[in-house]
Amino acid sequence: MKLRSLKSTLCAGVGVDFHADTDYFDPWFLPLLSHICFPRPCLLFVSSFSMQSMAFPSAERQGLYLGGMGEGTAMLQRQRAHWKILLVTAIILVVAPVGAVFAQEALPTIRLAVLKYGSVAWERNVIEHHGLDHKHGFTLDTVELAGTQALKVALQANRVDIILSDWLWVSRIRQMGSNVTFAPYGVWVGGLMVSADSPVQTLAALRDRRLGIAGGPIDKNWLLLQALVVREEGIRLAEATDAVFGAPPLLRMQLQQGRLDAVLTYWQDVAKLRMAGFRLLIDMAEVAKRLGIQQRVPFLGYVFSESWAEKHKKTVRGFLAASREAKEILRDSDMEWDRISPLTRTQNEIQLNAIRDAYRLGLLDRWGNEERAAAKALFRILAKIGGKPLTGGHEALAAGTFWAEDQF
Repeated sequence: MKLRSLKSTLCAGVGVDFHADTDYFDPWFLPLLSHICFPRPCLLFVSSFSMQSMAFPSAERQGLYLGGMGEGTAMLQRQRAHWKILLVTAIILVVAPVGAVFAQEALPTIRLAVLKYGSVAWERNVIEHHGLDHKHGFTLDTVELAGTQALKVALQANRVDIILSDWLWVSRIRQMGSNVTFAPYGVWVGGLMVSADSPVQTLAALRDRRLGIAGGPIDKNWLLLQALVVREEGIRLAEATDAVFGAPPLLRMQLQQGRLDAVLTYWQDVAKLRMAGFRLLIDMAEVAKRLGIQQRVPFLGYVFSESWAEKHKKTVRGFLAASREAKEILRDSDMEWDRISPLTRTQNEIQLNAIRDAYRLGLLDRWGNEERAAAKALFRILAKIGGKPLTGGHEALAAGTFWAEDQF
């Protein structure tokens, strides 16, 4: 029946009438199939064989019955055997590529939510451009959203599988009953920027200054800076400064216009401001070290449902492997940065190179027990400053905040 169906399909495709009671192995049938299926060397062989066979058409089709003519019967049997062998070969050559296509289509899909111009969008682009998702056994489906809050809502509504967020948020909602978990993304850190000729030379000099802060009142950089200044200078910055919260581009503009005395901002803006001649007073890696944290602790990471990850463990591991390979490409290839430059929103090659170099400094080279312990220590420091709005009233990091399967 399968051969009958195959022949029927081919007949319809070439406009030839199909008769169910005719010989399946008509002389025209195999040449047609061979022209569809075989590469040219095989096609020549099959076609030549078929033409020889057409020179001796089936006796049954001619209405001749060889009866006791043993030699003619044997010839027919041999001819049919050859037809069958070649037809089975043709079918295999058709089915194998089709099977490969279906195998590719059957790869599990990961829905990743990204911000259009964030660094995850750069990595996503590298993964897709180099086919790293298929290499690591999945298909990446990206959803662009407008803001970080939209990412969190999409994950909690099960509209996406993975987002980028920080482990402070993961810990807080785990304490509320969620089962999301965290795998590190990188250790890019922000910093406190002032103008090149600013009189602000120390943290104590921030008193009574107008200070711009990227994010909100419980932004981790702001909380860590407050913790350090309280410890070293005894000054409560939230009370001793005129703090202004806003988006990084707006704060950068106000600093350049002299409307702010200092800006605490994210790593991309630190790179742009340094390139424009502004001075780094302190970066957050130094803040953490002076608070007693020696390990490089990533705040940002990929966040996903722990129960979903347990069901799709191989796929999640493949995603994280593709992520690391994409970072390696961005670490090693300047040409790759030229290719993705439109996504970085840089104005010229100098800005692009500044972002590229800052990105490479933030790549994470290890994530193990020491780094997890350091994160727990940082959480205790932040909890004292941020309080309930940051931690939900808990003084320790929630169990399961970090995905147990991810260590390197």
